[in-house]
Amino acid sequence: IRDSNFPFDIRPPIYVQPKLWWFVKMQPGNLIPLHIDQDIETGKKTTLYWMSLTDQEDGHIFVCKNKMLTGYKKGDLYKLEHANDIHGSCNIGYTTRLIFNFTTYEE
Repeated sequence: IRDSNFPFDIRPPIYVQPKLWWFVKMQPGNLIPLHIDQDIETGKKTTLYWMSLTDQEDGHIFVCKNKMLTGYKKGDLYKLEHANDIHGSCNIGYTTRLIFNFTTYEE
């Protein structure tokens, strides 16, 4: 994936190339309320991926379908199978948290 705003290539650890991707920088006190990502390309199976770019620390919270993800390490990749999986995130800790999210669609 190449974007003119980045001086480097982004190569997610999957075989399918993402259609959408974004980085999240969560300072202490930031949050992303529980939400459902919209299936932008109707009729195609949407898969969401969540990758932490920092080890989990106290106060770094990610919730998906009423389950809290704990013990993740930098580079761990998690797959949300459906666009309608409710999820959200917050940082009530002391350190900045970095996340890489991307979405794929089956053709």
